[in-house]
Amino acid sequence: RMLAADGYIVYDIQDEPGRTDEKRPFPFRRVMDSSTHAALLANLSGRECLVYKCVADPNFETWLENNKTIGHTAINLVGRASS
Repeated sequence: RMLAADGYIVYDIQDEPGRTDEKRPFPFRRVMDSSTHAALLANLSGRECLVYKCVADPNFETWLENNKTIGHTAINLVGRASS
């Protein structure tokens, strides 16, 4: 039996070069902004998305302002990654 999804979780993915001195096994690839991806997913699925966002992002204030127009109601703010 299959269960329908109640909603989706969209994480904010960032490169973390300060966590280790080891070279990455593959290059970091920039991805779509978590808010943009969540809005697209919500519009296509009709389900709400919980959006994770790192507050250490230098563009966090702008990101937060833009989310007022997008209309996300479920945002989980996370801190900087620790080593």
